[in-house]
Amino acid sequence: DAKEVGFSLGFVGLLMVFVQGYLIQIIIPKVGMRVAGIIGLAFTSIAMVGFAIATEAWMAYAAIIPMALGALGGPAINGIASGQIGADQQGELQGALASMMSLTSIISPPVMTIVFGVFTTATALIYLPGAPYLLAGVLTVMSLALFIRTTTGFVHVPEESNA
Repeated sequence: DAKEVGFSLGFVGLLMVFVQGYLIQIIIPKVGMRVAGIIGLAFTSIAMVGFAIATEAWMAYAAIIPMALGALGGPAINGIASGQIGADQQGELQGALASMMSLTSIISPPVMTIVFGVFTTATALIYLPGAPYLLAGVLTVMSLALFIRTTTGFVHVPEESNA
């Protein structure tokens, strides 16, 4: 119901504030950007599978926790990409990343709607309303594998403090 949706959105908000506003500052310096990226993508994969198989509200709440921890990945991945190019190319990189996000924002809704439709019709071989989340989890695992492969040998060099 509307009350449960409000509670779940509040829970998401609190966890995201905690992870993005506090935990990132602790985790990335301790484990490095590559490991933080791996952790973030792994937790996102876990969350997507959790949402896909959730049949009760508490299961969705449980999946929200790894989803929030998945927010460790974005800054780490952006940091690695940013560190690979010069200062004069940062704008191009950010523009390319924004373009990729825009493309996925355009492509994803119809793809996930089709997947949902295929797995929820009366004639579906398997009734699985969580199929779009399962697809997202598979795509995230593929991204994780690609990330691990492309960042093998990457060494995080922390910036010196200006203090």
